Amino acid sequence: MVYPWHPLAGQEFVVCGGTSHAGVACYHVTLADGTRTALPIWMTERAAAERAELHDGGRVSVSALVALRSLVDEVREAWTRSVAPTSAPPVSGEIP
Repeated sequence: MVYPWHPLAGQEFVVCGGTSHAGVACYHVTLADGTRTALPIWMTERAAAERAELHDGGRVSVSALVALRSLVDEVREAWTRSVAPTSAPPVSGEIP
């Protein structure tokens, strides 16, 4: 792995096959500890890694941030519903 910011940078692995995820060509690999994963092929190419740069500021569109906020709100609401009690607790003095 030659892409410098990937957690597996510098490690070697066995390529077991290939596929495409979301239009990105990937290797199926087995790591030294037996873990299997998919890695984008470009992260294993020295020329691509040499072109990679970090920039000071992120660039995210407002519409992407709005969509992310909506997703977070939906997940929080679903989680709240899943842990909410199914019936109200008895009021003090009531016999259940």
